[in-house]
Amino acid sequence: MKIDMKIENPEVLEKFRQAHMRLGPEVREAAMKGATLIAGEARENLSGKVLKVQTGRLRASILPLITRDTPDRVTAEVGTNVEYARIHELGGTIKPNRAEWLRFNIPGVGWRSAKEVRIPARPFMGPALEKSLDRIAFLLESAVKRAFE
Repeated sequence: MKIDMKIENPEVLEKFRQAHMRLGPEVREAAMKGATLIAGEARENLSGKVLKVQTGRLRASILPLITRDTPDRVTAEVGTNVEYARIHELGGTIKPNRAEWLRFNIPGVGWRSAKEVRIPARPFMGPALEKSLDRIAFLLESAVKRAFE
């Protein structure tokens, strides 16, 4: 769909020009606030709600980041660089790479061996996003309104 509009009123044109100049920074700020909300919810999910905390490494690694910032697009992401985050979020099966058996220590139980280990999904990021969507929509709507004030 394409809509063409011609605005000839100099006052209206100036208002749109000024709004366009303010829109980028407003949306960038709203995107970062939204990503920060998601990160906070994910960290809260990792405070014993979804997974038992052992070291806190996964929880501490969840960070918001602006990954694209151009005049026509701002992209914010929330993520982690911890290698075991994905298996906890999505679940899956772990199999040995270089040996016939997996070998691991279960605290309070001792060392065990297995051909494979199935990890159930224990999502912490997806629910954080879902919980934050309404607040993010409000942040973005408010940003656009402020740009046109």
